[in-house]
Amino acid sequence: MAKQVIARLGIKRDPNYMYFVKGTTVYRVHRKTKGVRKYPHQKVASFSHERDNNYVYYVDKNGDVGRASRAKPGRRKKAAKKTKAKRATTKRATRATSPASKRRKVARKAPARKARKAPAKKRGKRGRKSTGTSKFFKEMGSRLKR
Repeated sequence: MAKQVIARLGIKRDPNYMYFVKGTTVYRVHRKTKGVRKYPHQKVASFSHERDNNYVYYVDKNGDVGRASRAKPGRRKKAAKKTKAKRATTKRATRATSPASKRRKVARKAPARKARKAPAKKRGKRGRKSTGTSKFFKEMGSRLKR
């Protein structure tokens, strides 16, 4: 991103204000603070320059108006795709010709899955252990054994 100084205005910056460029005019607006009403923006200075939509205009630390080239949509994605394609083709070429590639073709086992925890056992009706019938069968069983 090439940065250029367009107009040397030398605006004294106040830390309580935010400065911005709209058209060929520099404005300032009070920074937002909690519980404070909105303030209207104030005209600080103006400069003469023909604006270009391919650039972003801003007020720099020295109080001068500068511009930087605007980011173009989709440029980053296209560049990423090109580098991925280049990497993939170089990897394929090196792997196919190396003798180690023949050894890599051996089937590898899939990683073992973690065992799931068994679901909790269901208790009798209404969530409490039923005791009446089990006592009866225990006594009957002991009587049969005698």
